[in-house]
Amino acid sequence: MFINIGLHGYGGEVVLGKVSKKSYDFWTSEEGSELFSEYVWGPDWFSENNPDFKVPKFAELPNWYDIDDIAHESGATWGHCRLYIREMEGLDYRAKEIKEIFDGDLQDFLTEHELEVDWEEAHPQPKKYTFYGYSSEKGTFWEGTTEIEDKEFDPKKLTFSGSEIYQDELIYYIEYEGVEYLNNDGGGTDGKSSGFELIGPNDF
Repeated sequence: MFINIGLHGYGGEVVLGKVSKKSYDFWTSEEGSELFSEYVWGPDWFSENNPDFKVPKFAELPNWYDIDDIAHESGATWGHCRLYIREMEGLDYRAKEIKEIFDGDLQDFLTEHELEVDWEEAHPQPKKYTFYGYSSEKGTFWEGTTEIEDKEFDPKKLTFSGSEIYQDELIYYIEYEGVEYLNNDGGGTDGKSSGFELIGPNDF
């Protein structure tokens, strides 16, 4: 039996990483805070286009997506994503759909079949200095067709994994019991917005 599974809607990429107190102080100053987002979006580009703004060595940071030594995840936003499941004729991209099994809100699917998300968490530490960054996207975050041994699809065999990173909750992985790897070709998304923040002990 061939099953096509997709997860689409809103989501994106989220990172959480450590920064030094000196870097935090520099980039949260009146002068630094105005240019911080532009800087972490592309430090090399920033330096070329702002030659008069000198970034001290202690305040240098890599691209935002590389400040991720605490957490880094991409996926669909919990509460704002839809799930579709279809039975297909085969694995080929030209294979025809046999029938639609489900197409609707992910939370409705989980409630209907009494399933839960396996969550992991990552948050800024109250006594540390932390960078938080995100890129918001819209589109398909999971899409692929997999062959399963079951003659009938069993929704209770699905497992969803999620990551709670600071203020974001992302669904990033789907498994089906008995299948070593549930195929995911990745889908496709369009970027909508981004945001970057420095969090210190006094910001909680």
